[in-house]
Amino acid sequence: MRNNWNIFAEKILEHFDISDDFDFIVGRDLDGTRFKKNEVIIHVLEENKI
Repeated sequence: MRNNWNIFAEKILEHFDISDDFDFIVGRDLDGTRFKKNEVIIHVLEENKI
């Protein structure tokens, strides 16, 4: 989980060749959803049924 834009979070992990070490990658969306940190956290919890 990152507070960066989702696309950048994925690119950062891919750059360091560690994206396969993660089951779930999430950050802010470019469309304006999940903009605040708490929205990102809520999304992670909901997607993982926690």
